[in-house]
Amino acid sequence: EVRGAQVPRAPRRAPPGPGAMSEGDGDGRSSGGQGGPQEGNVTTVHFVRHGQALHNVAFDERGRAAYLDPAFTDAPLSPLGEEQSRAVWASHPQLLAAVEAVVVSPLTRTLATATLACPSLVGAVPWVASEAARESFGAHPCDRRRALGLLRGEFPHVDFGDVRTEEDEDYDAMAGVVETGEAIDARARLLLEQLRARPERCLVVFTHSRLLRSVFPLLFPGQEPESYRFANGEMRTVTLE
Repeated sequence: EVRGAQVPRAPRRAPPGPGAMSEGDGDGRSSGGQGGPQEGNVTTVHFVRHGQALHNVAFDERGRAAYLDPAFTDAPLSPLGEEQSRAVWASHPQLLAAVEAVVVSPLTRTLATATLACPSLVGAVPWVASEAARESFGAHPCDRRRALGLLRGEFPHVDFGDVRTEEDEDYDAMAGVVETGEAIDARARLLLEQLRARPERCLVVFTHSRLLRSVFPLLFPGQEPESYRFANGEMRTVTLE
């Protein structure tokens, strides 16, 4: 059960553009510019969806068939996605200095987004890959992780201790069956538990659209489904108890 989420309701409007941060309810718990570290046991978390990746570009051109194309296995960022990643903190640069740890999905597009968005944090704070933060998996090659050795070589600043196997055996075990919504919801709960258990009081999480659509209903129940959708490169800030 998810308890003690001290957060404003999700906005009842289209999501802001890349690098934007959602507004709160004006009750002192805003997700706007109030994203610095909190006192006591309250944790500030900046949730970021990765920048545009090549499978997102192909989706705009070809529809959902693009997600089944093995050419986009563990899809990298597009040039626009790289720009979006560098712009994540553009409107709120002061918040980056307060971040004490980076939590990231072990897929290439999230790892690259985090690295481009937070170069000043490389070597300065913990970087942790979390399997709980990854996209739904099982049917779309874009969501199949590349070999762990390749990722460690490209992103040596990230701790991949949570990634158990060299190849993506969890994806392969699904045998083309899409992960259920219940399973994704369970991973969302696990991710929130992991974040609350960390010692840092200000974190940034780089993750994916579908996972965020399970995380945010736990924090903002009863809102319109569209309010849970993140644009590529979008950041929203919450506080957790």
